[in-house]
Amino acid sequence: MSLLLRVNAALIVVFAVGALSTGLACRALLEANAEREIRDDAELMMDSALAARDYTASEIAPLLHVQLQSQFLPQSVPFYAATEHFLRLHASHPEYSYQEATLNPTNLRDRATDWQADIIERFRNAPALHEFSGQRDTPLGRALYLAKPIRASADCLSCHGTASSAPPTVLARYGSSNGFG
Repeated sequence: MSLLLRVNAALIVVFAVGALSTGLACRALLEANAEREIRDDAELMMDSALAARDYTASEIAPLLHVQLQSQFLPQSVPFYAATEHFLRLHASHPEYSYQEATLNPTNLRDRATDWQADIIERFRNAPALHEFSGQRDTPLGRALYLAKPIRASADCLSCHGTASSAPPTVLARYGSSNGFG
């Protein structure tokens, strides 16, 4: 084999290894950037839903307090407001979803699935954990998720502490078997 042929073969091997390495590095970089961008968008959307929840708790619920004695208005519930707010966002961003997932919800649409229940247990076992994210496989492909814990406050427990202390209008709407304790 001539020297020129050996040099060309060596250059082809070096070029192929370099191209493959560069391609793999670029792919990893692009995937990391896409994941960060999706996560940033998800955080913004989640913060928006949480802001709707806080607004409802501090501004709307107090205005409806008297009316709630005779009629249950789901619009006064912060979790309902956050979910409905996000459903409107979901109309223009169908690739994102949001759920106020709990193990024992008042509204059964908020019941945690098995994988969500595992995350809830993780939050219970690590009270200092304020956020958790990861990936999971779905029938539609790989999905990223971002989770933040729901911490019960005294305001929450006024309706969700025990069924006997819940407002009658809540019991009339949802019954006494879910959402307490």
